[in-house]
Amino acid sequence: MKPTPVAAAALLYCGLASGQTCSGNQDFQGAYMMVASRISATKAPPAPAVPTPAPALRFSNTAVGRILERATGQRPLAVTGRITSDGLGNLLAAPPDATYVTTRVGTYRVNEDCTMSLTLADGFAANLNFFGDVVPGASASFQGVLQDRGNEASLVQTGQGSETILRLDRPISAQSCVTSSLSGAYGIVAAGIDTGDPAAPETLPVSLLGRFVAENGVFKLDTPGLESPQPRRQITGSYRVEADCTGTARMVQDGKTYNADFVLVRGGVSFGAFQRAELRFAIQDARVSMTGVGR
Repeated sequence: MKPTPVAAAALLYCGLASGQTCSGNQDFQGAYMMVASRISATKAPPAPAVPTPAPALRFSNTAVGRILERATGQRPLAVTGRITSDGLGNLLAAPPDATYVTTRVGTYRVNEDCTMSLTLADGFAANLNFFGDVVPGASASFQGVLQDRGNEASLVQTGQGSETILRLDRPISAQSCVTSSLSGAYGIVAAGIDTGDPAAPETLPVSLLGRFVAENGVFKLDTPGLESPQPRRQITGSYRVEADCTGTARMVQDGKTYNADFVLVRGGVSFGAFQRAELRFAIQDARVSMTGVGR
C-alpha cells in the first residue's frame, strides 16, 4: 500500500510551513536516531512456484540491514537505530557491538528548500549473485524534508515497497547515554499490525497503550495512591540503555510480553531547564510489527 498523495503532502508541509531555507548537505550533520516503519493492510503475494534466479542478497544484523531486508522484501517493518551524517553527503554507522563509526551505509543530498533525498545501503554485508560473484548490496531510496534547523528529518521510501517511513531525530545526549537517561513516569502509545493467520489475506490492527515508571533498568508500577484505575494499562518489565542512546526493553502488560528496541531523542517533557528524553520504540517479531512513542 503506497502513501497517498494527501499523506505525502502533509508530511512535507509539516517541515516547510515555517518557510525555512537550507544551505546544503552541511545542514544535516552529526548523530541521528532512526525509526523506520511500514504498515500494510494486505500481505505480500506468495512467491511463484518456480522462482526466477536472483541475487542471493545478504543482510547484516544491524539497524540498516534489518531495514533493508524488510523494505526490499515488502514485509512489515519496525526498526530503530543510529546513523551519523558527515555533512558532505555520506551516511556512516558503527559495526555490530562497536561504538566507533567507520562503515559507509548510504548517501544523502539536502536542497535549498530543505527537501532532501537519501539512500540506505548495507555496507556491513557482502552480497553474492547467482553465480557466486560479489555484487552491490540491496539499497532503498527515500525523499523527504529536513526540519527544525537540521534537528529532524521525515522521509518516505520511493520505488519498490514504497510504504516505508523513516524518521530521524537528534539523540537526547550529544555525548553518551546511561541507564538514568530513561527515568520517571512515562505514558506510551504504539500502533501497528498483526499478520495473524499466514493463510489470511488481510492483516489485523494492533495497538499498545499504557504507563510505566522507569527506574534503574526496571519498569515499575506507580507508587501507592497513584495507581491507575485502569490496571490493564499498567506496564512492568525491564530495559537497558546503551551509551549510543539506543536500547532494548521487555514490556509486560495484561499478561502479554513485548520485546522492543528503542532510541532516546530530544523532545521530551521539560522541567525548567531540564528536558527528559522522548522514547521512540519499535516492536518486531514473527507476527507483530509496531512503532510507538513515550513521553
